[in-house]
Amino acid sequence: METVVLQGKSKSYLKALLAVAKKLSIMVRYLTDEEQEYIGLLDAMKQGRTKEYVNTDSFVKKLIC
Repeated sequence: METVVLQGKSKSYLKALLAVAKKLSIMVRYLTDEEQEYIGLLDAMKQGRTKEYVNTDSFVKKLIC
């Protein structure tokens, strides 16, 4: 099974796209706010993972300043 997440600025375009998807027997499901947040956090963690050592003191100082 393949999954695609679409986000649009126009409700009318998304509504038309969803109508086509239903005619093609493609399952359509809306994500909850919690699910959207989880995906965003997961993406941020993946981008932030560099496998490089980070000096804790330096990191904390940057957070404070």
